[in-house]
Amino acid sequence: MKRKATTSPKALPTIVDLREDLLDPIAHPESFDHQVSLLKGAVPNQPIDLIEKLIAKEVTKTASILNLEHEELKAWLDLNPLAPARVILTLLRTASEHQLDPIKDEVSLTQYEDGSWQVFITVDGWSKLMNQHPAFCGIEFTESPESINNVPAWISCSIYRTDRAIPTTVREYLLEVQNDHAIWQKMPRRMLRHRVMQQCARIAFGIGMSEATPKAIQVIAQKSAQVAPLEAKPDLNGKKMSRATTLKVFLSKQDEVSCNYKNTS
Repeated sequence: MKRKATTSPKALPTIVDLREDLLDPIAHPESFDHQVSLLKGAVPNQPIDLIEKLIAKEVTKTASILNLEHEELKAWLDLNPLAPARVILTLLRTASEHQLDPIKDEVSLTQYEDGSWQVFITVDGWSKLMNQHPAFCGIEFTESPESINNVPAWISCSIYRTDRAIPTTVREYLLEVQNDHAIWQKMPRRMLRHRVMQQCARIAFGIGMSEATPKAIQVIAQKSAQVAPLEAKPDLNGKKMSRATTLKVFLSKQDEVSCNYKNTS
């Protein structure tokens, strides 16, 4: 009696086997990216396209509010090519909301050593916000009678408003905010005064802005000390160029310097 030949059970197809023809980029090159995006539940490039449209919209809006040339503001943003799109968007919205001019360093951004970015209002920006507020009625600083290395141990700031019965007062201590950065060694009183004014203004006027750390204040102070303001210069025909054109010329020179450095390295 012959035995019937037995066949091994056929392996069940896996999900990968079922999807193989869809995910093979060689067999279906035109549908590969689309299928992968569907599996991930995302539409290709939609977030990138959306944020680029938002930035373009905010550039137009901010330039109109600040009475700036569109190309001038765009050229200024190009000075920070490594800044993430969301940071640029935050800066533009902060500038338009509080009417702060980034070209005048009233609002700026900085990058820390860990790669993170921060948008913050500069000392000039806080001064502008206070002086243009209709209820602003004065500011007063008080220094501590005690000192540390001939620097006040603390400085307090009081901001007066016509619609408040008592002033808003904030005190900042030197030991809590000072560090070994060169600018703190050179002008510790000014840095401490800037720090306390910033904190007091945030509370007195209820501005929900990311806190500018001492490190951020140092970075913007360094930039202001090292970079001269761009002034409109005459072109080859003797006509005065706009600040937007001047910025573009500046950017092109920076690119040339970068290329020359790469070629010599």
